[in-house]
Amino acid sequence: MQKLSIFLLFASYLFITGSVGAQSTITSTSGNIDWSSPSSWVGGNVPAAGDNVLIAASTTLTIANGSAVCNNISFADNTAKIALTSPSSVLSVNGDFSFATTTHVPFSAWTAGAKLKLVGTLTQTIKVGASSPTTSGNYSIMELVIDKSATSGRVTTAGSNSKLCLGRSMEIIGGTLQLAKDDDIFGLGITASTATPTITVQSGGTFIFSGTSTGTTQINAGTTSSTGPIGKLTINGGTVDISTFLADGVRFGDIDIASGGTLRLNSGWLTGGVSAFYPGTITVQSGGTLRYSTTSSSLWGSGSSLVINSGGIILSTVSGFTLPASVTDNNGTWQYTSSSAQTLANRSCFNMELSGGSKTIPSGTINIAGKLTMAEASSLTGTGTIAYGAGATLQYGGSGETVTRTSIGAEWPSSNGPTNVQIWTAGGVTLNQARTIPGTLTLTNGIFTIGG
Repeated sequence: MQKLSIFLLFASYLFITGSVGAQSTITSTSGNIDWSSPSSWVGGNVPAAGDNVLIAASTTLTIANGSAVCNNISFADNTAKIALTSPSSVLSVNGDFSFATTTHVPFSAWTAGAKLKLVGTLTQTIKVGASSPTTSGNYSIMELVIDKSATSGRVTTAGSNSKLCLGRSMEIIGGTLQLAKDDDIFGLGITASTATPTITVQSGGTFIFSGTSTGTTQINAGTTSSTGPIGKLTINGGTVDISTFLADGVRFGDIDIASGGTLRLNSGWLTGGVSAFYPGTITVQSGGTLRYSTTSSSLWGSGSSLVINSGGIILSTVSGFTLPASVTDNNGTWQYTSSSAQTLANRSCFNMELSGGSKTIPSGTINIAGKLTMAEASSLTGTGTIAYGAGATLQYGGSGETVTRTSIGAEWPSSNGPTNVQIWTAGGVTLNQARTIPGTLTLTNGIFTIGG
């Protein structure tokens, strides 16, 4: 009977409170106070990672080290502020960051090197209001770090045309930052001056910035596209998804795609002849990938250029994609991977890899200087031709492939053909037309049958 009474008492507690160990809200005292001092908090307890925090009115709460933590943080009104006064100042937030109003300036000081970190396992929202930053003077988060679970951690914005304003930098170490479909990123300093913050996406990070036909998005310095681009976007092993339906919508001061990094140009881009993407120079480093999933002809703004270094990849899942006016191929690789029919870009390249369905050569000549790989069941036809440079190679298949090829196609022309041929498919290849191999035939795997 005693155990039953204890159980019923505990059950009654759950019914009334709703949970065990529910998050408490700790309110600051007023005035110029220090986060790490117990006297700065009602009740005398410095907030822990699971505590919600409310900054009281008429308060400047100083953070001078890296120990400040909380769950949700909110502000009583526009007179509630935080001062990050040291390069080692860090505020680590596990929950939502909520401004008091659309005219709230939450940071009274921000020393270079100080950070706002969004951490933990919860989905977090940066609530920055619906008004343009020019109406309030400042929304800026000078140095933002997102360091959450790479597989499940997520940070969002509030929607309704909210502005995420960055002053110096944003680094996504782990987790996903996904802006609502009609929200923007503006480069603004703590005094509302135009700024050019950098964005870095590390190997555990994902940045999704995708508008729709009913939601336009923009990235630029200041509050309008006329003030120019923000700083450089560096994709250092992570993934960035970008699209917008807004003209002049996305402006960066160059983009670097490092090893393991992927920039995905998604399908939701503006169409109709108005440019929407001003990335400066996109450099695809060895191991980096620029992935096309759009056929928009309105993609590239003036001054855009593309550099593909050795080991860099241009990957297309669509047919007939548009390139910027300036393209420099420093021995990169062009991949066409769709299982549906694709038309190749009408330009020469160093390496080309075809996989999936049928591919078409447009009118003209595509020169291959390094290697053309026919992977899986891909086939190649068209009104145009392939021409190989001196020493170039045609490869059928790849590691682990078993496809049987009973004939050759436009990949092996009768003139200007490959110097070398490599067979790398267990199913083998049948040469059904007369061809010459002036260099080396390599049988890595499978049988090469002459005559069929």
